[in-house]
Amino acid sequence: MMITALDKVIIVSVVLLALLVYILFGAFVFVESAETVEIFVDGNEYAVYNLAEISGTKIIEIESANGKNTLEITKRGAKMTEASCPDKIDVKSGEITKSGQMIVCSPNRVIVKIAGKKDKRVDKVTY
Repeated sequence: MMITALDKVIIVSVVLLALLVYILFGAFVFVESAETVEIFVDGNEYAVYNLAEISGTKIIEIESANGKNTLEITKRGAKMTEASCPDKIDVKSGEITKSGQMIVCSPNRVIVKIAGKKDKRVDKVTY
């Protein structure tokens, strides 16, 4: 079976449309400005940090009965730098900078979330 010129046009069109939707989704869904970093351990609030009050880099050691995590917070956002969990998915997830983004360490039961001020352009965002 051969790919015709029309097939190529359709494939390129679908890829470009998907790229456009991805760009627009990122621009309009995460419209809240990042204001705080919220840390939860075992479903309970562990700490809240205001990004405007952070100068330089703040290192947070999160210790629980399930393990240990190291979180780095800057004015821009937060990233997990170390974790005692075996898979290190939370460390590999990189930095979160937009409201609504999260880092989750399931084995250690740690959730780090960026929260911000609501923008009137979006009624509701479901994660």
